[in-house]
Amino acid sequence: KLKKQGHHSSMSDDRVAALEKLGFVWNSHDAVWETRYSELKQYKSIFGDTNVPSNYEENPKLSIWIKRQRRQYKFLNEGKPSTMTSYRVEKLREIDFSWSGRKPKKSQP
Repeated sequence: KLKKQGHHSSMSDDRVAALEKLGFVWNSHDAVWETRYSELKQYKSIFGDTNVPSNYEENPKLSIWIKRQRRQYKFLNEGKPSTMTSYRVEKLREIDFSWSGRKPKKSQP
């Protein structure tokens, strides 16, 4: 972290390169976000939407993650501190993420 900010660090460039070659994850929060995003894309390919049930027994972590994304998006729109970034919003929009969590009402004939 210090090295990225331009401060002195005992971590040499060679060590950084060696760790990156091994696939070292520098930001675990981003890695988890990407994992859940991939799981959501897989869910959508099976079920056709992003409305993961809150009691989704097959992947409870995904349903919790979905709730957090909606809450963080709401905070972002309200100008409150949020972990939602423009990158994340764009990625979720790419897969037609349901920000409300409600399934569209079916029109009656």
